[in-house]
Amino acid sequence: MATTAPTRQAALVVVALALAALNLRPALAGIGPLLPSIRADLGLSSAAAGLLTTIPTLCFAGFALGAARLGRRWGLERTIIAAMALTALATALRGAGRSVAVMFGATLLLGVGIAIAQALLPAVVKQRFPDRAVLVTGLYALAINLGALMAASVSEPIAAALGSWPDALAVWALAAPAAIVAWVLVARRSAPTDPAAVVVPPRLPWGSRPAWRLTLAFAGLALIFIVVLTWVAPRYHDLGWSEGRAGLVLTAFTAAQIAGGLVVPALAYRSGELRRSYGASVALLSVGALGIGVAPLTAPWLWAACLGLGMGGAFPLLLTLFVDFAATPQESSRLTAMGFSVGYLLASVGPIAAGALRDVTGSLGSAFTVLAAVGAVMAATTSRLRPI
Repeated sequence: MATTAPTRQAALVVVALALAALNLRPALAGIGPLLPSIRADLGLSSAAAGLLTTIPTLCFAGFALGAARLGRRWGLERTIIAAMALTALATALRGAGRSVAVMFGATLLLGVGIAIAQALLPAVVKQRFPDRAVLVTGLYALAINLGALMAASVSEPIAAALGSWPDALAVWALAAPAAIVAWVLVARRSAPTDPAAVVVPPRLPWGSRPAWRLTLAFAGLALIFIVVLTWVAPRYHDLGWSEGRAGLVLTAFTAAQIAGGLVVPALAYRSGELRRSYGASVALLSVGALGIGVAPLTAPWLWAACLGLGMGGAFPLLLTLFVDFAATPQESSRLTAMGFSVGYLLASVGPIAAGALRDVTGSLGSAFTVLAAVGAVMAATTSRLRPI
């Protein structure tokens, strides 16, 4: 019986991590398939519609360091519970009606809740699973992608069934109570996580060229991801596809991303060629974006698969480089904090810029062509991603 309790506690924490992770992307991934209806009902320009994913991305940047300070002050479990409750409330508010003020206000609250939660979950893993951090991180990363896949797949069918896109967005609030209950149980049944596990990084390496290269690489990937999440379904809707069929392209992208995240890192670790595998993943990402930009109807599912496999492989490999290229854990923490805060800040312009291009040119093709160019530059400069 001596080992049973700790094992049960560990299992409870893993379940709580997974349930929290499931709530981190539906509010964003559910927007894309419904964006044509949202724009029409709220009278938004394409650039203004891009704010619906830009605002949360700005919150990710702004709370990369602020969440750590909250966790140290109030404790990890209590802060995560509060973040999940805020996420649930904001998601439910989206069902209040077709109102610009309600939509954007709820989106801001959502961004804050998601940003705090996703910034603190790695600290829980580090404190409670120091010897299995890679495995547990992989599990909750998989849960994040599964949450995105569910939202991308069924948001439009739910809207069609309910006859309301606000109700379809609000449905995702139902996923949060289970996560809140799980974290309350974690807080009550096991020793609380040491708030000191949340490292507030010291001065960031602003003067380091390698740090800036990693940060810009993260910004490029984040920009491509958030633009695809927002605009790939509207791209095909503009080409005459129904909202339901256009949403399936986003579903294919998300499913391929999960597959890429499972397969590509494993192959890279086995071969020991992290940078080359990262470069190949980014190149594949660029091919998918270019296909959607210039020949979207030629092979839409192939382009979505290239995007997803490339993104699924590139993101975990780049995050690994943040660790491998640092000489100490403190250096890694500084690099990651800089990459997340600056990277998300730079990436936040993507959805608005893509929408503005659509307003000016009448097509999203140019926006995806720009994404392809960003990916090509990132692939070409992979050799410059070297340790500090």
